[in-house]
Amino acid sequence: MVSTIELIDRFQALLHLEATTYRVNNYLFSSNPIDHQVGHDRVYRDKKLWRAKVCGWMYRVIDSHLMDRELVVIAMNYMDRYLSEHSFVSHSYGFQLTAMTSLYLAIKIFRNQGKCA
Repeated sequence: MVSTIELIDRFQALLHLEATTYRVNNYLFSSNPIDHQVGHDRVYRDKKLWRAKVCGWMYRVIDSHLMDRELVVIAMNYMDRYLSEHSFVSHSYGFQLTAMTSLYLAIKIFRNQGKCA
């Protein structure tokens, strides 16, 4: 049986990893100076809108091919992680390309693990 002190140590180690190694920046709130010239609120709305659009598109693609909807969750995770590190994507074509690539990767990686029909 694991002691309480050991559990606390493990939990603190996980919290440290979450705060440092696994930290993900919120790409919807841009720190890009160009975005602030255009208007931060407009850029935020555009990014949020495009994220919602590509999410809906992913679900339509997955549903039309009778695949597991969990693939969309995986693809959105890939997309969010990529966009949090590459802030240059702020236009519709950037979101579309990133979404298509993320979905493609999720399907290719997980299709043999029971995630596809």
